[in-house]
Amino acid sequence: MKTVHKYTLNPHGDGRTIELTDDFTFVYASFMTSSKEVWVWVEVNTDPGAARIERRLKIVRSGDALPQDAIHCGSAIDQYHAEAYHVYLLEA
Repeated sequence: MKTVHKYTLNPHGDGRTIELTDDFTFVYASFMTSSKEVWVWVEVNTDPGAARIERRLKIVRSGDALPQDAIHCGSAIDQYHAEAYHVYLLEA
């Protein structure tokens, strides 16, 4: 069985390391105006025996340099400040 987990990211922070099952799928990313955070939803396997991996989520703003070997997972827009935040997945 699978479920969806939500992770919060500071758009101006250093990123966040999370544990995922190896068959994860990114579902959605959104900028939350009230908390000034980017929320990311990820589908993961709920089987306790499923293989797990650590990965790092990093936010890159439009025009900033991308981390090497980064995989794009989604983008979120702050509609009140015309800013885009792009979520990338990195090796932990």
